[in-house]
Amino acid sequence: MHEVSICQAVIESLYRELFRRSIPARSVTRVVLAVGALRQVVPDFMQEAFRTLTRDTELDHCELELKIVPVSLECSHCRCTFPCVRPTFRCPGCGSEQIIIHGGDRITLESFSVENGQPGGEDARRDA
Repeated sequence: MHEVSICQAVIESLYRELFRRSIPARSVTRVVLAVGALRQVVPDFMQEAFRTLTRDTELDHCELELKIVPVSLECSHCRCTFPCVRPTFRCPGCGSEQIIIHGGDRITLESFSVENGQPGGEDARRDA
């Protein structure tokens, strides 16, 4: 269950960001993660890992929201960009298998919300 180690990294990243901004951890009400589909995260396992790791901490009341990011590919041959909707990595434009992954392979701390309603915002983005 790699969701536990992913959650540990996310929580550490969140604490660093909160420290950098001088925001008390107890004020965080929600954390939004953008999770690439290639990371093969099981949302229910991720939620449970987050709840377990934040239980009896300053983040124990915090809600985790997951946004699954689809896989985005680019053909190295013809530069066609396309989503990966099937298990094969082949360019629909020219048939080439020489592709570059452009998205769907990362986990990003997209934002967080604090009690006073001010979101952590766009500049809170951090790869976990």
